[in-house]
Amino acid sequence: MSRSRHGECTQAPEAQPSTSGQQSQPTQQTHHAQVVYPPYPPYPPPHAFYGYPPPVGGMQHPPQAPLQQQGCQQCSGHNGHHCGGHKKRRCRSRKFFFFLGLIAVIWATASVTFHHGHKIVGFIKMRKLAKEMQVTPMQRDKLISIGFKAYHNNIKHRKEFKEMRREFFHLLSKEQLTQKEVDAFVTKHIAKIQKVLLSNTPLLLEARAVLTPEQRRILAFRIQQMQRHKRRWRRHWHPHPTHAPAHLPTPQP
Repeated sequence: MSRSRHGECTQAPEAQPSTSGQQSQPTQQTHHAQVVYPPYPPYPPPHAFYGYPPPVGGMQHPPQAPLQQQGCQQCSGHNGHHCGGHKKRRCRSRKFFFFLGLIAVIWATASVTFHHGHKIVGFIKMRKLAKEMQVTPMQRDKLISIGFKAYHNNIKHRKEFKEMRREFFHLLSKEQLTQKEVDAFVTKHIAKIQKVLLSNTPLLLEARAVLTPEQRRILAFRIQQMQRHKRRWRRHWHPHPTHAPAHLPTPQP
């Protein structure tokens, strides 16, 4: 008895006794019959049913013809290139949508940078300053709460500040401006400005009490340094009016 590679046992036929007087020859063990399995159905390519419903009978396809009979020498069956133009068309559409997505990302980045670039830069500078001052988490939470109080306190006076700016630009646009009108404008709005500043004074003292003397010294030095850098940037005339502040003097010829 022998075992085949498929796990089946085959047994050699037994020697039949001879009826004649001749001596029987020893029989040789015959090779077992190999089991021939049916071929596997060809697996569909990964993009065969892209966007289409699967067939009724499942994923199995009828046997394909040999490569020589398919009419495409570059086709390697179900594992490689597929004889159809839909793959190239889909590749082109993917490139097109990737290009549109890249344009959208660039446009969004430019828009956010243009409108909120100063806020982003200020946030980065404050993070670096807090790291230099070695602000503890408790101090950070207290300063954030004080900042929110000041923000909500200024929201109440935002409408008054808008009205003040509107009247100020109205005075600038007048052709004839007298000293009496300027004094009346300052007298009218100086009380509002004083009220806002006095309302923020307790919050300023509270924030000052949170920081240590060394942290206050570093904060004052860095604020003065940032103001010097801003004034140095404003000394130069910017040819583009969108990037130049409104208070810059007009360039002299």
